Amino acid sequence: MRWILIAFLLSPAVALATSETTAKEQAVAICKQQKKTIAPEKWEKGPCISNGQNGLADWVVDVAHAPRTAIDDDPSNQCSAFVEKKIKNFVELDTSCNVIRSQAK
Repeated sequence: MRWILIAFLLSPAVALATSETTAKEQAVAICKQQKKTIAPEKWEKGPCISNGQNGLADWVVDVAHAPRTAIDDDPSNQCSAFVEKKIKNFVELDTSCNVIRSQAK
């Protein structure tokens, strides 16, 4: 009985976690939508487009350059939830909304 209770209590945490594959798919969709609304000069800098929002509570989505440039490594140009270690999972996309890399911790 004790194990059933423990499993029941832990099940919401498991249900809230987003898989890396799903996060990548959602990140691409978010990117394509956001690219239409963000000014080109800001887009080219590589904005944070999801800081734990848009259905990805446990992920950040950041636009970067491929290959990376110095601006991509500037913490002021990265998702604050990742920099502040509030969220450890990320998907990084290029300015054309292609996945560069992702990391799930």
